[in-house]
Order: sequence, then structure tokens, then C-alpha cells
Amino acid sequence: MRPLYLIGLDGVGSYPLRRWIKEGRLPKLKAAVQRHAQQRICILDNISVMRTENSWQTFSQGIPPEQAGEWAHCHYSPENYSYRELPAYRFHESPPFFRRTGRSTLVFDLPLVQVDLTQKGPPNQVEIYGWGWESNQLSASSIPADRLVRLEASHGTHPVYSGGRLLSFDHNPADHEPPIHQYRLPSLYRPEELKQTRDGLLEGVRRRTAIITELLREHQPELAVCVYAEAHTAGHMFWHLSQPHPLFSTGVQDALLEVMQEIDSCLGELFDTFPDADVVIFSPQGMQANF
Repeated sequence: MRPLYLIGLDGVGSYPLRRWIKEGRLPKLKAAVQRHAQQRICILDNISVMRTENSWQTFSQGIPPEQAGEWAHCHYSPENYSYRELPAYRFHESPPFFRRTGRSTLVFDLPLVQVDLTQKGPPNQVEIYGWGWESNQLSASSIPADRLVRLEASHGTHPVYSGGRLLSFDHNPADHEPPIHQYRLPSLYRPEELKQTRDGLLEGVRRRTAIITELLREHQPELAVCVYAEAHTAGHMFWHLSQPHPLFSTGVQDALLEVMQEIDSCLGELFDTFPDADVVIFSPQGMQANF
């Protein structure tokens, strides 16, 4: 059986993505689409809910929020109408699909998910979360417990999302909630800060690709789910430098396209490194101008 690798592009706007592929600005993705006559860019309608933050949960469980018992990564108390943001989904009613396959699995940086130490999966199941999420509340955890620490020791932390932190699991992860880390976003009106963020995202894409490659080679999973978060932050920070927007001005660098081109190049590396795997590139949510 050929291994199946699901590679997520978090928060990618479908319109610029399709246009850039058609124009050849993302040559690796264009070649992948053209390589197989039956392979297409498909857009499916997701469940309409009040928050896009439900998208990764729906992807992970495959059931609607009213059946899952969660409408986002939050806790709501009907007794006193209190609301509290959580660092990750709770998966009350059903575990995510990759914990139900019974096959060897690798999950890396799936947004808003953390390890479930009560769930016994296959002995060769590896889950690593919080190396670099777009959501500004990183919940760092992994199975095995030291795997994320060792990854950061060899590849470094994420240049943007980590805030320069270094992880240490001196405590027992079974007894405590994973630590929460936050990072600083730049001002849209400070070009130097935007440039630093762009450079950090580009380096983050390269480090992420090196990590994914190492994990796939080491564990050789039958199923892998790995996510690039950099496209999501790039969409928020650089849309006005790339797409029609009240703040758009000609003659500036298209930083959103630059980040997507780095991802495209790194996806080409993965295609070449693992030619015997079936690879699905997907995004569960898009982006558009908000004005």
C-alpha cells in the first residue's frame, strides 16, 4: 500500500492560489496538477458556521459542530454565559480521524490540536503540535513527549511564531496542561516590520520543510498529516500588498506571493523526495479582503 501524505496550506485564499497556478507563478503546484489528467483543483462547500475557527475541527472529525459539541476552540458555560478561549479543540464526541485508523501515523502542526494522552493509538503513532501555528496561542505538545524538544534543538524554533522560546518538558506532561506561548504581530503601517515578518515566514517555511522531511524519513508512516501555517499569517499581513484592497499600492513587493512561492518550491522538494507516496495538497479555509 502506498503511503498517503496530506499536506495542508492553512488559510490560503482560493482565488489568488488558482490564478497563480494558472499563470505559472507556482510552478511545482502547476506541474503536479498537469501531471495527472484526472487531477483537478476542487473547491468543496464547508459547513456554514459563525466562525472559520471551526474549519480544522471539522476536517479532523468529519462531523458538524452540533454533533461534535464544539463550535470552535472555546468553552461556553450556559449556566452563567461565560466564554473562555482554549488553546486547542477538545474533541468531546469523537476523536480525530488519524487516531482511529489503526495505522502508523504522523501528524505535524495540525492547528489547534494537542496530544491526547488518554488515547492509545498505534505504537508507531507520532503527533507533534505547536512548533508554529498561526493562531496566537501555541499549545506545544508531542508524542513522544520529548520529540518536539529534540526537533527544536536540531532545527531551531519558528522565526515568527515561537517568540524565541525554547521548550523544556521538565514536568510530567500527563499532569499539566501544555504551556501556552504567544508571539507579536507587526503593524501594517511599518514597512520594516512587515519585511522582517516576511523574512521570518520564508525561513519558517524552509525549516518546516526540513522537519517534515526528517519526520517522514525517520518514521515512514502509512498516513501523514502535516500543515504549513505560514500562508495564513502571510494572508493576514500581506493581502493589501498583493490583492485588490483600499490600502493596495502598485510598485511594492508582493510578499504574499513570495511566501506562497517558497511553499511551492518546498512542496516540490517533498514531491521529489517521496515519489512513492500519494500526496494531497489541501486547505480547509480561505481568505479574502475585509473592508
